[in-house]
Amino acid sequence: MSLDGKLIHADYDLQGVYRRRDDGAFAKVEMGDAADHPKGATFLDLINAELFPGHSMVMHGDNDTYVKVTREGELERGRLPEPDERFLICEPDGKISVAEGVKSLNDYYDGHRIYWPYAKVKPNPQ
Repeated sequence: MSLDGKLIHADYDLQGVYRRRDDGAFAKVEMGDAADHPKGATFLDLINAELFPGHSMVMHGDNDTYVKVTREGELERGRLPEPDERFLICEPDGKISVAEGVKSLNDYYDGHRIYWPYAKVKPNPQ
């Protein structure tokens, strides 16, 4: 918070972005994909233009696909969610809800047939 009481933050982090397929399942949307846009804009370009005109508040890909290379040269999850984190869920129809904790988010992914990439995360029972 600034000295005059205004909230300050750097950017918004996306957990995962998915598009509903014709069969009802969800497919991953890659942040660098051209998003079927005639000018070749990426999904990241489009979400920033739509939600934050003139500002890039979503600055990188989502956590679901973020991996890093270990010293041993192996890939590992770049960031694991904390068991008690809260997650904002925005549906294609505009419905918004909150997943209270990793278990709730995991249940949402399971219910929507979305691959759960966080096998090492132990959700708090709720």
